Amino acid sequence: MIVGHGLAGAILAQTFAKHGINVHVVEANLPHHASPIAAGLVNPLIGPKLNPPFDLEKCLQEIHRLNDFFSRKFGESFYENLSLHRIFRNQEQANIWKSNPSKISHFYEKVEIVDSKETTMKAPFGIGITKCLRLRIQSFLEFSKHSLIESDHWIQGSHNYDTQGYDFIIFCEGFRSAQNPWFSYLPFAPVRGEILEIQKKLLFAASNGTWAIPQSSTSFLAGSTWDHSGLEKGPTSEGKKKILNDLDFLNLNSVEVLSHLSGVRNGTLDRNPIIGPHPENQKIFIFNGFGSRGSTTIPLYAMKLVEFILGKSPLPEHLNPNRFES
Repeated sequence: MIVGHGLAGAILAQTFAKHGINVHVVEANLPHHASPIAAGLVNPLIGPKLNPPFDLEKCLQEIHRLNDFFSRKFGESFYENLSLHRIFRNQEQANIWKSNPSKISHFYEKVEIVDSKETTMKAPFGIGITKCLRLRIQSFLEFSKHSLIESDHWIQGSHNYDTQGYDFIIFCEGFRSAQNPWFSYLPFAPVRGEILEIQKKLLFAASNGTWAIPQSSTSFLAGSTWDHSGLEKGPTSEGKKKILNDLDFLNLNSVEVLSHLSGVRNGTLDRNPIIGPHPENQKIFIFNGFGSRGSTTIPLYAMKLVEFILGKSPLPEHLNPNRFES
């Protein structure tokens, strides 16, 4: 049984299906989770230092393998290729790009820095263009849910933590793991983020730390904020103002905000997810803590957990739920 059908629970359920193993999925449909509103960016270069996420090559390989499986099962691909315009915020970022280190060079779409004069964007330190993917999370979640309903493996409602009748139970509850009696002791670091849908055509994805990606032929999404407090207070005027201010590189004048949403992504203190069995009950597992990198990392870690449960390989120690013990 998998408890939770956000992005982590859905990808894990479909990864089990890829290995020919049926699971029941329980979904309570509680508010404030991040997956229903997440943008789904798979961005190879992140943060102010333009660092690739850990194991990025393996993450991308597993994404392509899983997407092939999705295409066969659902008749649809949920990943799309994008060009992401990275707006440098300072000369240091431009210098990192110019140095063209081998560890990231093959993710560049253009090795040279694009002068802002060649675009309509404000970018005094220049622009770098990278290859990028976007997972259409909401569409994927719907397809996954319907496939589980059709196979009679979907359970709507809350779960009472009863483990009877299952070989394993895996909790994918996002930030609500803080109320889970098995795993509430873990030091999660949840963050509330807000996104906007703005009425304006955008021809390409762009980011200066705040991202903007095309949503339709007449609108784009922009976000996200970071707030460790007030996790369930929803969208705020402060969050809206910050996103709009941070989009100054687009030279927007007046804008119409079509929607303003908020969700909580569950991270960890060391930014690595928490995956593995409970120390006192080896049939109880957790699969959680992916933060803002879930679209990039969940397919790889889902594969690792499935292979561990099947007895094919151990889980990496840096994922161990007990790693925080002093």
